[in-house]
Amino acid sequence: MTPDSNDTTVTSLGAPGRLQDQSNVIHVADTGRASAYDNLRDNAAQVPGVFAIVLLSDDGLAACAYGLELDDAQTSAAASSGILSLGENLSALVDGGAVLHNVLSLERGHQAVATSCGDGSSLIAYVHRGANVGVAIGEIIRIARAFGSQMATAPRRS
Repeated sequence: MTPDSNDTTVTSLGAPGRLQDQSNVIHVADTGRASAYDNLRDNAAQVPGVFAIVLLSDDGLAACAYGLELDDAQTSAAASSGILSLGENLSALVDGGAVLHNVLSLERGHQAVATSCGDGSSLIAYVHRGANVGVAIGEIIRIARAFGSQMATAPRRS
């Protein structure tokens, strides 16, 4: 896929780039999962405006990240874990059931979309300003549901 003049994808450093061309910045202990992570990335890359994704376990550790530097990916995973936990607690107060997704709208127009992605995992997608966020949310949720069984994270042993 060759970049074109309509490409609004950026990396965390602001340089032009496509998500599909990004490498996973997280060391994958189970190398058998590397291709599944790349497939997740390739599907997310088809969503207009998505410029970065992070898959994290429920304990806040990044399993894979594309489009962000390593430190940014780890910070995103930790912060997103807190946001997801907050949503679950707010829902429990009103017997709201499972949290379907969270959307953060950022001052400079970007969006951060969080949704569950398999047992014990969540997917965070960053959407560039100007993208149709409604379409992006729907597609990110669809992708998370489609890949959920492959992205499940078992609880860590204590």
